[in-house]
Amino acid sequence: MVRALGSHDRLIDSAPPPRYLISGMSVAWRGVVEIVSGTVLRLAEDASVQHVGDGAVVLLARSGQLYTCNGTTEAFLDKVDGARNLDQIVDLLCEEFEVDKGTLDQDMAALATDLISEGILAAPGA
Repeated sequence: MVRALGSHDRLIDSAPPPRYLISGMSVAWRGVVEIVSGTVLRLAEDASVQHVGDGAVVLLARSGQLYTCNGTTEAFLDKVDGARNLDQIVDLLCEEFEVDKGTLDQDMAALATDLISEGILAAPGA
């Protein structure tokens, strides 16, 4: 089954994806996770990102869940390496995209929280 990820905890069919988030995410909260600028982010052990065409897909090997990503989320995930914190990732994205750093900080923290709740990113400290 292929799912598209997005914002605001809603599934979207043909609506355009948000500027920064993966298109159409349905979030199942597994707990409250606070993402701050110093939070180091890494992919979950069973998650892999594959670049396809103009975007990327994320596969969760354990569940077989497949997610499609837009270009901005692909750029975000490309910078998640287990060594960089959120602030460093946002700085790199600011070099790549013309966007206000404050806006990007908030959007990427929200995206990281959503990706953690979906099991794509590892929870901080896990």
